[in-house]
Amino acid sequence: MDLENFSKSELIDLVKKLRSKKKYGIVWEDEKTREQFKSLEKQQVPIFIENKKNEIRNSKETDSHLLIEGENYLALTLLKYTHKEKIDCIYIDPPYNKGRDFIYNDDYVDREDSYRHSKWLSFMNKRLRIAKELLKDEGVIFISIDDTEHSKLRLLCEEVFGESNVIGDISVVNNLKGRSDQGFFATAHEYLIVCAKNKDKANLTGFPLDEDQKAEYDLKDEKGNYKLVGLQKTGKSSLRADRPNLYYPIYWNEKTNSVSIKRVNKTDFEIFPLFSNGVEGNWRWSKETFEKNSSTEIEIKKQKRGPVVYVKMRLDGEDEERTRKPKSLWINPKYDSGSATTALAKMFGEKVFDNPKPIAFLQDIFTISTTSNSTILDFFAGSGSTGEAVLRLNEQDGGNRKFILVTNNEEKICEDVTYPRLKKVIKGYKDAQDIKVDGVEANLHHLKTEFINKSQNSDEMKIRLTENIVDILKVKENLFDPINTKSEDYKIFGSEKRLLAIYHSFDPSSLNELKLEVEKLKATKTNLYVFTFDKEGIDQEDFDGWPNTEVQPIPQGLLEELENFNVG
Repeated sequence: MDLENFSKSELIDLVKKLRSKKKYGIVWEDEKTREQFKSLEKQQVPIFIENKKNEIRNSKETDSHLLIEGENYLALTLLKYTHKEKIDCIYIDPPYNKGRDFIYNDDYVDREDSYRHSKWLSFMNKRLRIAKELLKDEGVIFISIDDTEHSKLRLLCEEVFGESNVIGDISVVNNLKGRSDQGFFATAHEYLIVCAKNKDKANLTGFPLDEDQKAEYDLKDEKGNYKLVGLQKTGKSSLRADRPNLYYPIYWNEKTNSVSIKRVNKTDFEIFPLFSNGVEGNWRWSKETFEKNSSTEIEIKKQKRGPVVYVKMRLDGEDEERTRKPKSLWINPKYDSGSATTALAKMFGEKVFDNPKPIAFLQDIFTISTTSNSTILDFFAGSGSTGEAVLRLNEQDGGNRKFILVTNNEEKICEDVTYPRLKKVIKGYKDAQDIKVDGVEANLHHLKTEFINKSQNSDEMKIRLTENIVDILKVKENLFDPINTKSEDYKIFGSEKRLLAIYHSFDPSSLNELKLEVEKLKATKTNLYVFTFDKEGIDQEDFDGWPNTEVQPIPQGLLEELENFNVG
């Protein structure tokens, strides 16, 4: 930078910019590495178009899994309209930037590129910021990565999600022998960074107990199996000063074996939460909780230092089975990456993809981060391992999780691997040893990102978007089954449970006809999308007589997401 040739105003601007820079965090060269899509004209915007010939139906349900083929930033831009704050869990396995393993500005990034880390950070930053918008408040994202970009990704995640929302940095042993060709140490693991949209609301549970852990619950009463755990708190925040309201006496009558927080008889033992050295501690339960549960969930055992209060920790809780907290080190033969490559080659009869993620590894992620009806997104879908993991997990536990996979078609990966793999899992197949593998109950819809030209005229742009919005709305509502109508002014999709109605005509004269069609179908709920030029939307009162109907204007919401879309 040649400061001698700077004007006074340019120097002042530079000083202001330097003063405004944050004092701590991750900084990279963004201006010189700004991502561009050279193959996409600046006057174009993306849309979804359904590839109907690739539809797979193997379930009577109306909802469907989604495979989106296209550049993931473009797809994510559209998902901001269709799935903002609707995703429960995101898993991604992005390029590790080890040299020529990801394309940036239409070219592979070489290991010797002096800006390769900056390019990778720009690439990831843009996508992670949209990913955060897609997550529900309870949502979490898991990112696989190796040493090449781990430290940079950790700092980027702290910037995007907030330092306190980076809630896990897990080492996953995926090659117990280690890779002997790796520098001074044989690398045996990768990392899994876990971020929450909001750590205080994050939907994360534990793993099911194994048989040895279940065996610890070796006591039994009329409510089931349990083990005894001291009611006095240990470890962090276990002193009276930490939680003064949890320091109170418990009274025990040895003859009647009754307990209370009030003395009944003079002979009752008075028990305080004291450590063996006499230091005052606190109980795990409040007085209210103790009074509510003491008759069935408390046991007192007399020991040398006096009576000790225990609580029954039950194997099966009132709401769910007891689980074990995941550790920061995941080590299990089922996480071996080599076995995943072999399994995929067995499905196809030949090797079709390098280093896919093991299905068992992904299933463990989804076991602790999803419920039976969760929506899971993977926007670096590659060979489709996330899709297979979701399908197999649903098959195992009867869940109804739905996946959204996004992948490009570089080297025909979507065409030759991702889609065929999902089709095999759903429809069934014979593997390389001619062993029949049954299919699973599921539906799949395949969409592609296509493009339409922008217009400087806002009304004309609204018309163009409305003419191309049907498949986008089908993705938004996850309803693809058409209901035949004679009108060209509207379309209806869905079933008797739920309808998607799209009134895409610029003339409102057929609206009453659509209302009659909706009434006739008697759906439990109808989502109605109506075209309007008005930026403020539509008058909801005009639709008060529609049965069980929620009305939204089009294409305003989509237009807002695309207004600032820039390919350069």
